[in-house]
Amino acid sequence: MSEQTPASATKAWLVIPFLSLMFVAGLALVYVVDGGLTVSTGTAVADETTSPDPLASLHAALAEQETRWQAQQQRIERLEQALRERAQREAVETEALERRIEGLRAVLGQRVETVESADEEVAHAGLLRDYAALGARFTPRGALVSLGEERLRFAPGAAELPEGPIAPLTAIAEHLQAHPELQLLLSGHTDASGDAAGNLVLSQARAAAVAAALVALGVESARITVEGVGSSEPLVEEIDAASRARNRRVEVYFTLPGFGEDRDPA
Repeated sequence: MSEQTPASATKAWLVIPFLSLMFVAGLALVYVVDGGLTVSTGTAVADETTSPDPLASLHAALAEQETRWQAQQQRIERLEQALRERAQREAVETEALERRIEGLRAVLGQRVETVESADEEVAHAGLLRDYAALGARFTPRGALVSLGEERLRFAPGAAELPEGPIAPLTAIAEHLQAHPELQLLLSGHTDASGDAAGNLVLSQARAAAVAAALVALGVESARITVEGVGSSEPLVEEIDAASRARNRRVEVYFTLPGFGEDRDPA
């Protein structure tokens, strides 16, 4: 080992303090750096802890929406239940009202039938009195009034009516005016003298003459039907002039549904 010079010894003593200072500076640097990292790391952790989580926010929003939906669903169910209960009440009330209406209709129908029956009886009674006054009898064709020799005399081979008022025709016209629902059938007849074709024409002319007289008394022509049967339906056997005169006639039929044959109005 070589000997050290005084200058070398002096340099050694200077290096030792320098190295010590560097060591202390290094420790300080490590402390500062380590503390900074610790602070920085703590701040990062704090930032990560305090920042919002998107997934958690989505779950919270979904939960809130679910709560609202359930509340709305419950409200809808309550409304539907209320509507069902109201419909049931209205159905019961409607059924009760319909039963009441049917009952009222039944009562009203009975009363109407009673009134109509009474009206029909009164009307029939009035018709019976009128037909009795006219000397009518009932047949399948209607109420028959025969205008023969005693009421309306036709000369042989003629269809002209006597001049002046004819009481039976006036009574018939008044009866028709009192009962506008009735119709007339006028059937003309002749005696057996003459040929069949001529008698048919003559019988029609006699019925037409009676129809014209009734129209002149105010009866609507649309209510009158005219026919002629010639001598095919004699009233009596012709053995003399008197019997032939009885067969020269016009028969007046009033339509009268509901009355049977041979029902006597008297």
